[in-house]
Amino acid sequence: MVSLALAILPEFIMILAACFIIAGIAVSPTKRDGRFFMAGVVALFTAGVSILLTRHGNYFYNQLYINTYTQAAKAVLFAVTAVLVLVFRRAERNRLLLQPEFVVIIMFAVAAMGLMISANTFLTLFACMQLMNICLYIMAGMNRVSYLSTEAAIKYFILGGLATSMFLLGTSFIYMQTGGLGFSNVQEAVTLNTPLLLEIGLLLVVCAILFKMSAAPFHMWAPDVYQGVPLSVTAFYNVIPKLAMIFLFVRFIFTLNLSSLLNLRSILSYIAMLSLLVGSIMPIVQKELKRLLAYSSIGHMGFVLLCLVNFTPEGAYYAIIYGVIYTALILGVFLIMISLQHQYIRYEKSENHGELFSIGYLKGLAQKRGKHAATVSVLLLALAGLPPFAGFFIKLNVFKILISQEQYVLVTGAVLATLVSCYYYLYLIRCMYFDEPEPNANIINMRIFSYEIAVPIYGLTGFALVLFLVPGLYDKFITFTKNITDTLFV
Repeated sequence: MVSLALAILPEFIMILAACFIIAGIAVSPTKRDGRFFMAGVVALFTAGVSILLTRHGNYFYNQLYINTYTQAAKAVLFAVTAVLVLVFRRAERNRLLLQPEFVVIIMFAVAAMGLMISANTFLTLFACMQLMNICLYIMAGMNRVSYLSTEAAIKYFILGGLATSMFLLGTSFIYMQTGGLGFSNVQEAVTLNTPLLLEIGLLLVVCAILFKMSAAPFHMWAPDVYQGVPLSVTAFYNVIPKLAMIFLFVRFIFTLNLSSLLNLRSILSYIAMLSLLVGSIMPIVQKELKRLLAYSSIGHMGFVLLCLVNFTPEGAYYAIIYGVIYTALILGVFLIMISLQHQYIRYEKSENHGELFSIGYLKGLAQKRGKHAATVSVLLLALAGLPPFAGFFIKLNVFKILISQEQYVLVTGAVLATLVSCYYYLYLIRCMYFDEPEPNANIINMRIFSYEIAVPIYGLTGFALVLFLVPGLYDKFITFTKNITDTLFV
């Protein structure tokens, strides 16, 4: 009984903390209290530490499975979320999202993601994904005075319902063919001669997972939703759910032994190439920075899928590493955007109360905010994959994997996509250093870089540089990831 309780202890701590915060809301004299956010940070830290108390094995009649991989994935997820919540506490002061309900929804969403990563049956996976989805839908519509936020929530809900339907249809096909909903049932049924009905069911489930990763052609929701929701919610969407779905997708592929499905290999290759195409071409014509980053994230998900197209252990290592590095880099960019949004006298707060962040706001940034411009330049160059930054070396490893597997068409497409994507990343840097500031986007001359925001930003920027400039550090990072991911193949 004790082992059963310890199995879900991290998630239980977060849900219990969320309930206490709800109780605190009822008796608090003021709703706009940053102490609720600090309570969320403490709960996330405590949940992360409690992971050490969990034991490996199957729990709740094989509904959950815990091993080193799931423990490490949860630890990373909780740590990144804690950083975001700490930043939100400072950045959302004097704005609509400094509501304690916001951190409550985050707590429930991350608890669902933690259980989702440990799911060992399709029933548990579906329940956890739906709890996560409901929280994300609510977050999208929290800014009730903005029609852009309301529109984004409706679009996300409708298209998310389509992905849910695909998951349920695929699960029903799997149950019809195997007679069970456990991952072990699929492991026994997947062979080189896998029945067509089972293969279609697994493909539908994979498509539902790719929808949450916003891989093309399941990306249609991402640009509109990212643009319509408040900036802090966009940062959360672009970091936490994507990271959780990468962890889940890697475990899903190798736990269910999907390497035997030759058709799935071809489909993943096409999806990866389409994601690279969309992620490299569409950002060029964008005028709004959040839409640009939404399309950019689609291209990066294409690189993650390229690591997995041949279902090799080496590909799994680099898919995880790519996901972690991308999360660190894009998190740094969004933290700087959150910091900047409070430095503009006019920040698109018209009758729609939207959260538009025009690329024009970056023009001339280096003249008034040199630290901001330098920091975001490093992160953008790393995202573009230019040396000597983090993105270059991880993309180089992706190219090496594809070449070793004689996937020359995929390598060519990935290289071309990288070259094209350099244009819009360098364009943003040019705006900061060589363009004059827009007259209606004056920057307030005051110090906004509080320690809650400055420490994560400089830490992530240092990560983009130090990880690959310090001899042997990158190799140790790969070895550490390999040792954790190897538990999937035991």
